[in-house]
Amino acid sequence: MNINIRKELSFLFYIKNIALFIILICISVHIEAQKLIIDNHGHSGLVHDVIFIKGGKQLISASEDKTVRIWDVSDGSLIKTLRFQIGDGVDGKIYAAALDPTERYLFLGGFFDKAGGDPKNIGSIRVVDLQLGKISHTLKGHNNIINDLAISADGKWLATASADQTLGLWDISTIASSSSITARGFLKGHSGIIQSVDINQNGSRIVSGGTDGIVKAWNTADLSNITFIDGKVHLDKIRKVLFTPDGSKIISGSEDGDIVVWTNAGRFLSKLDNIPSAVNSLAVSKDNKYLVVFSRKGVVYNLDTETVITDFNYHDNAVSAAVFAPFKKFDEEEGLYLASAGGNDKNIFIWDALSGKPVRNLVGNGRGVFAVGFNTDENTTAFGQSNPTELLDDAPLEKTFNLTNLSLDPEKPNTKSFIRNKNKFLGHAIEKQSEQRINFGNNGVSVDELKDGIIRSYSFVNDYNEVVIGSTYSLKRFKPNGEFLNSYEGHLGETWAISEIEKQDRLLSSNSDQTIKIWNLSSGENLATLFITSKNEWVIWTPQGYYEASAGGEKYIGWHINKGAGSLAEYHDVSAFSKKFHRRDVVLKMLETGSFDKTATALNIQKQDVNKILPPKIKWTSPVNNYTTTTLSNYNLEVSISSAIDITQVKLFVNGRPLAIGDKLTSTGNTTNKTVSYSLKLSSEDMIGRRGFDVVPDEEEVVESSKEFQIRFFAANSIANGFSEDRTIIYKPDAKKPSVNTNQGNSEKREITKLETEDKEEIPLSNLYLVSIGISEFKNPQYNLNYADDDARAVSKIFKAQEGKMFNSVKTIDILNSYATREKILSTFHKLEEYTTPKDFVIIFIASHGLNKDNNFYILPHDGDSSNPRISCVDWRDFSDLIGNMPAKVLLLIDACHSGQLGANVGQSKVDNTEAVRELSSGEFGVVIMSASTGAESSLEHPDWGHGAFTLSIIEGLEQQKADVKKDGKIYLRELDFYLAERVRELTGGRQHPTTQKPSSISVLPLISY
Repeated sequence: MNINIRKELSFLFYIKNIALFIILICISVHIEAQKLIIDNHGHSGLVHDVIFIKGGKQLISASEDKTVRIWDVSDGSLIKTLRFQIGDGVDGKIYAAALDPTERYLFLGGFFDKAGGDPKNIGSIRVVDLQLGKISHTLKGHNNIINDLAISADGKWLATASADQTLGLWDISTIASSSSITARGFLKGHSGIIQSVDINQNGSRIVSGGTDGIVKAWNTADLSNITFIDGKVHLDKIRKVLFTPDGSKIISGSEDGDIVVWTNAGRFLSKLDNIPSAVNSLAVSKDNKYLVVFSRKGVVYNLDTETVITDFNYHDNAVSAAVFAPFKKFDEEEGLYLASAGGNDKNIFIWDALSGKPVRNLVGNGRGVFAVGFNTDENTTAFGQSNPTELLDDAPLEKTFNLTNLSLDPEKPNTKSFIRNKNKFLGHAIEKQSEQRINFGNNGVSVDELKDGIIRSYSFVNDYNEVVIGSTYSLKRFKPNGEFLNSYEGHLGETWAISEIEKQDRLLSSNSDQTIKIWNLSSGENLATLFITSKNEWVIWTPQGYYEASAGGEKYIGWHINKGAGSLAEYHDVSAFSKKFHRRDVVLKMLETGSFDKTATALNIQKQDVNKILPPKIKWTSPVNNYTTTTLSNYNLEVSISSAIDITQVKLFVNGRPLAIGDKLTSTGNTTNKTVSYSLKLSSEDMIGRRGFDVVPDEEEVVESSKEFQIRFFAANSIANGFSEDRTIIYKPDAKKPSVNTNQGNSEKREITKLETEDKEEIPLSNLYLVSIGISEFKNPQYNLNYADDDARAVSKIFKAQEGKMFNSVKTIDILNSYATREKILSTFHKLEEYTTPKDFVIIFIASHGLNKDNNFYILPHDGDSSNPRISCVDWRDFSDLIGNMPAKVLLLIDACHSGQLGANVGQSKVDNTEAVRELSSGEFGVVIMSASTGAESSLEHPDWGHGAFTLSIIEGLEQQKADVKKDGKIYLRELDFYLAERVRELTGGRQHPTTQKPSSISVLPLISY
């Protein structure tokens, strides 16, 4: 059996074209029903296909990280993630995707079984019904992995390319009505692995290319009719082949950088200027005029003149997929747009092929970790998430994480105090002799090219008596003479760096899978995994699922629950089980003892079966489809909810905010199984739909006025909580007007306007309610601050000026100094909860002290007593319930860890607000929070500023318009977030770091207009 496993090298996209049956024989992986995985809200593996849908409104991407993701092109936000049956290693990797012309059926190929599993399963093709949100078909026939897929424009034929050296041809014209699809035939003719396939528009001809270096064309009417294209013009393996959209030409690209143009009959036409490295992807514009070719850099050719017109060099590593967009205007600028996927961070750029200018970056929040070191005295690891020179040896250490108090410091450390890899001993150095061997004096260690890949990192450990080697696929420990000792299993990518934690029998490793892992050096047990985002959020967890995290960090890991190869998998954020798994003490004890067994004994815990503590299961009855268009002004929603234990709470969320809770919903059944319904008034003036950009054809058609509502239910029991799948309802009240079918996505003349792109979350004619709380004078004067009340007045002034601009009306409530009593603050929030509607916007600003007591967080009011906060202070739990359940969109600006003047500690200091921010920014409440400081940091003020650093930066960013990065007359949440992060850090000398947390339902939030 001949299995082709794809892998990514550091600076070159590479597919290894050799038989790997040794791995298949030697490895047997048990598929677990549940796996704790990272979700960085983007891709962490190679993206092999990108597909525009809905006329360019959205984009589908399929990746080796075993997921399919759907993105909003207008603002770059992630809409949805599809997950499947997966196992360890290669099991579940997706190498190819194709979409039928109706945009309903998504075909996926890859490695769909464990290594050494059934070849028919490995080479199967999964078909996802995007309308119903389920796997509808599984196509079997190939005996090896699927490398490529292509569908004819008429939707009749699916062509498949496999590592079993055959092409498959499938008639999929009856897929909507047939429960099974069989292959019309399997075509043999290549002497190597087939890496690429394409089919022309009418489905009459197929073109293929593979490792034998030959391009072949096939006639679908007569499968025995093969055209061998002009002999072997390519001198190396073929990476990519395609037809031009009109079917008149074939273009092929190979590993040596050659690009060849042929007639569709197989006659050689020309060879374009080759690129300096392997051709990874090709795409041709719909007018057949432009060709883009990608290795790492993108090169755009004019096919008429066969000359280069521009290039694209924004990806920092190999690019694995590219496609031209169906629209011609973006942000009011004419252009020829396309999407390309690649780089170290797996970016998907939307960019103009004529100018090389990027307009959007669709990317997750994770980054590969290229460097790691350790300071034993401080029990702190330093790491780096960039590699500017592309040489691993000098990748910089940029941030630190303390393993004693589990805290991140984003400031650059003194790198001399950290020990990295140890490669020298007694005046001799380890030398890398080849990609699979290192030498030390007369000794040497070799790794297996098939099982381990290429050596990336190495270091002496255990007083220079042993060596650890990190490779493409493995992390292993040896004696210097080559004797194997043990391996460290758990990373999913290449190990870029390793460092020993001396005197603790521990090992650190950093990897392209965007994690740092901590191991028991002797036993090989993984003790903890650390993931740090590009925004300095973090989460550290044990393999058993116990974790600690920053306020926004826990949303980046979750439990993947396999449901079988024929079903989509479930995924639950680990926060859904926080009552069971949020255990800082377990993480620390694991690092201390070096063993889960010892930790379990010490803390009286055990490994949890997640299937036994799942949140209530929510199943949609109405609507059934993911997207529903209706003309009805009232739409009946209904779900069935089941739970192993009593259901404690149910909420209905519309566009990210709670619309109905508990008794406002109609419910029948009992405490563990119930049906919940609600009549949604789509025509109500209080209901404002989401605004995405519209795809506007140039034809003289009338686009209907419509509102789009994103709906989901929330349910909780005493152990866990979770959400239903999203449902989108599109309300079109005037059915008499002709509609535009945006699902076809085949109009040449489309545009995305600036207004439609940037104002997705703008609420037309909305009212703003602003509550501004600032307390400088307390009943107990020892708590007094200098500028908190001035901060509150300044924020009120900024937003009051937006009346008639961003908002229809602005109602401000200033609660300052002696008026800011506990009773006044809580009664104000009660009124807001009662009177606000879904179309309103609420901003709450708080400048005061915050304090912790018995693990609860409190806001200190004017009449508060820090020694008795439960009675005299504003309990954060009451605060969360009040503002978290408002139907309006809520932005909280919180500066509640004041320490007074810079350099002094006045009032409460070193107060950790992590849990408070975590609670209110969770999906259950969905509040957008901008916090002045993170964790145990203090919030600083100074006479030179006349304000706190946080508020001064808000004033500069909004009132002085310094946060308007795009200079378009509006300032958005993401722009203010970026400005605050840089400016507060600058003002405080790196002592204060503001943070922003927002629910996934909010992608773009405009704040002011000028």
